[in-house]
Order: sequence, then C-alpha cells, then structure tokens
Amino acid sequence: LPIRSTIGRASREDAARQFGLDPRALTLLILGGSQGSQAVNRLVCDMWSGVSEAERQAWQCVHLTGSRDGAMVSRAYGAHHVRCWMAPYLTDMALAYAVADVAIARAGASTIAELAAARVPAVFIPYPHANGHQRVNAQLVESVGGGVWMEEAEATPARLLSMVRQLTSDARLRRMMGTQMGTLA
Repeated sequence: LPIRSTIGRASREDAARQFGLDPRALTLLILGGSQGSQAVNRLVCDMWSGVSEAERQAWQCVHLTGSRDGAMVSRAYGAHHVRCWMAPYLTDMALAYAVADVAIARAGASTIAELAAARVPAVFIPYPHANGHQRVNAQLVESVGGGVWMEEAEATPARLLSMVRQLTSDARLRRMMGTQMGTLA
C-alpha cells in the first residue's frame, strides 16, 4: 500500500511546535479515518471523565474529528481541561504521527500502513460495517504485538481508558509495540 514518503521521517519537536504542543508530553493521536468516526469521538470524549487529574496534566492530544463532531469534541476537552490540538482533518499526517506516542484509531489499511511506517502503537476500534476487513487488520497488528483492539459493540469508555493507561504507563512497552508495528511496514 503506497504511503507518503514523509511519514516516519518528521521531527517530533517540529511536529509539536506546529500543533502548539509540548514535545516532551505523552501524546495521544485520535483519528477515525478519512471522514472521522462519531463512535470513536464519543468514546474518547466519554473516556475523559475517568481520567485522573495527573493524567490530564501529563497527556495531550491531536484529535482529528471529521466534519460533524468538532463542537462536541471541543466541549469535552474544554470541560476536562485536556491540552488538545483538534481539527476536522489534517493534510500532513506525517506531523501527527511524529508527535504521537499512542494512537486510538479505526483499523483501515491506510491507517495501519501509516502507523506502521511511523512505528506508532495503537488501540484499534474497527469499523463494524466494513465486512470484517478492519477486524482482520486489527487482529494482524495485535498478532505481531503492535497494538490492541476491541469491537465497537464492546467498547466502553472504561475499557478504552484501561487500554490507554496500559500503554501510556509503560514506555518500554510502547517502544516494543512501536518496533513490532514497524515490522508491518
């Protein structure tokens, strides 16, 4: 699957500067595919109510909302005082991947190919109406140790938060998963 040659080559510091974020802070990248995902957006917005104050101070986000959910997502980040750069979409995804420590994403082939090139571990929530191919993609990533996944029907804010905490609390695990994700590139 062809991807842009800049993916996996951008500087974390430059990317953080472009987004107005701290290059040293742990960064979550949330994306729901080319049109965004209302289900992923809601799940992440609801997750913030379970996040501790210390985590809110330590984490920051790049959140690509799609065209419909910007106001809802903005309210959630504002209400929970989470540092976030958000937009409906981003044309230079190399920057988003460069600053990301963990992604929360759908499991489309292009997304996985780009995450693999950038070596970003991920929590996948496959689109349930894609004839099962996104589930198979997520299972493949999990089988090599590059990410974890859950069915949308079984996804809860608490379960998502548990998966995110597992990855954010262990830098060694993130490095290992990023290396494994890279094997798919």
